[in-house]
Amino acid sequence: MTVLWRISLLLIVFMFAAASLPYAAEDSCTKKAAKEPAATVEGKVSFVEPDGTLIVQNEAGKSQIVYLRSDSKITRNGKAAARKSVKTGDVIRARVDSMKTALEVQVLDTKP
Repeated sequence: MTVLWRISLLLIVFMFAAASLPYAAEDSCTKKAAKEPAATVEGKVSFVEPDGTLIVQNEAGKSQIVYLRSDSKITRNGKAAARKSVKTGDVIRARVDSMKTALEVQVLDTKP
């Protein structure tokens, strides 16, 4: 093999390796987030974005964001509910991952 051929081959291998780095980093971030334990967010929904993002205010007055996805499990009074059924004023308990994406949301019955 000529020197030019070897250099070209090394350059092609290097380009493929460099192009795959962002995918490897994304996969490791996804795996890391999946391994982290879920947290709980509880409080009253103070705002609902059209995309399903919730602003939840806890009893201490601190606001937190909860992101609803299409696969977030939502229940109202123990029964399955649609994502769009979560409204301002609802009291919720959400189990969220490290990115504040809801894994499960319980809309709680606040009636006495």
